[in-house]
Amino acid sequence: MKAITFLGLGKYEETTYEYSQKQVTTRFFTLALPQFFPELQQVLVFVTPKVRESEHLSILQRELGNLMCIVDIPNGNTEAELWEIFDALIENVQPGDELIFDITHSFRSLPFLTFLVAAYLRIARQVKVQHVLYGAYQARGGNSQIAPVFDLSPFVELLDWITATQQMLDTGNAQRIAKFLI
Repeated sequence: MKAITFLGLGKYEETTYEYSQKQVTTRFFTLALPQFFPELQQVLVFVTPKVRESEHLSILQRELGNLMCIVDIPNGNTEAELWEIFDALIENVQPGDELIFDITHSFRSLPFLTFLVAAYLRIARQVKVQHVLYGAYQARGGNSQIAPVFDLSPFVELLDWITATQQMLDTGNAQRIAKFLI
């Protein structure tokens, strides 16, 4: 299983992330991934040129070791750069891969782009999107230092419902939508 994650330059504060009744305390949600998913074989960390030179990346490299693979991407300041990021995501996934997408430290439009890539890869490369995770630092309640982790993968599956519904409306064929109802 592979994890695809992003790293920025934010002032990340230590918190305790909680997922599936397990808690991990760290500044970087990326470091919690192998603890939440011990079966991970690779963590692909997508970084911009400034992040490439940051202390944040050095910490991840030290903690993740051989599990980590750095993938360079542009800043995403233009439509052309967004397509480069899309291509970089696609190029690092093999047909049939099992994937976890982590959008916790994503920047600007990257979470939206990640959802589209996940949907595309499910069809074009027959990958299995196991999870789309968001460590919700801002969702800590009151004085709690516990940040819930949301699995947003059902929203990717919603795209399947949309296309099945469109097929039914266009053709009258409800077979695809019927599969979801069983």
